[in-house]
Amino acid sequence: MKISTSGRYALHILMDIAIHSGGSYLSLRNISTRHNVSLKYLEQVVTCLTRINLLDSHRGASGGYKLNRPLEDYKVSEVFKITEGTLESVLTDDWLNPSQILKDKWLGIDTVLDEYFSNITLADLVKAKLGETS
Repeated sequence: MKISTSGRYALHILMDIAIHSGGSYLSLRNISTRHNVSLKYLEQVVTCLTRINLLDSHRGASGGYKLNRPLEDYKVSEVFKITEGTLESVLTDDWLNPSQILKDKWLGIDTVLDEYFSNITLADLVKAKLGETS
């Protein structure tokens, strides 16, 4: 399994909003500056997060983005499935040809990954981040 840049930045955006917004709308420009990432790139990521209702957006001078639900309700697996399309491991033809038994065992990794990331919430990530900076 390979997590793309958009998957990683989706989590960074959600964490940043959770930590810095105070429940208000947070400017994407502020997030872009804090993470030294292109505003245009972050706009693409938040469009995906807004479309599926993980973020609420508001236009205007006091606009920006804010979370739609409690931190505990955001699962890392959900964010990855949205940004990556799937949490499945990558199988090449080399893995598929040798035996069905090996393929079945390899595909079991997908279940483990999904369960693992389903047990990590945005609240867990924020707590770890704040503990890291204390």
